[in-house]
Amino acid sequence: MQQAYRWKSNDLCNNAALMLKSLHHVPIALMDVALGEVARVLRPGGHLYVSEPVYDGALNSIVRLFNDEGEVRAAAQSAVDRALHTGAWQQVAEQRFDMPVHYADFQTFEQRMMRPTFADHALTPALIQHVAEAFAPHCGPDGAHFTRPMHVRLLRRCQESQPA
Repeated sequence: MQQAYRWKSNDLCNNAALMLKSLHHVPIALMDVALGEVARVLRPGGHLYVSEPVYDGALNSIVRLFNDEGEVRAAAQSAVDRALHTGAWQQVAEQRFDMPVHYADFQTFEQRMMRPTFADHALTPALIQHVAEAFAPHCGPDGAHFTRPMHVRLLRRCQESQPA
């Protein structure tokens, strides 16, 4: 895995690139650079698959209590929109769907979502309690079932255009 805005790859040498729930984790100021880097390393006709979570739904309402990604998720979609206006890309498909998400219990949710190895959410006992209270109504005998709304865009690297 590489930083999207600093690829160690030759120009025009890859057939495809995947950004799976990752563009919104690129610093906002570097999102355009990241998409330019993808355009640089993809062969003409190559594809970029961008899958980003939508800022909506019951799961999002809980997660945003400790990790509000509203601004960065909107910025990621805007960056893709801007990339399409550079002439380097053509959008060939777009799909929205709900991805099922299951947690056996709050402890599983807390470990996976609140305490990832790559982020510090500045958790306090009061915040954990608040999130647990928001999570509790979604729990049943077999855990908590959610859907995560997703937005996928498939872009094709244009034949004649150079990346911006």
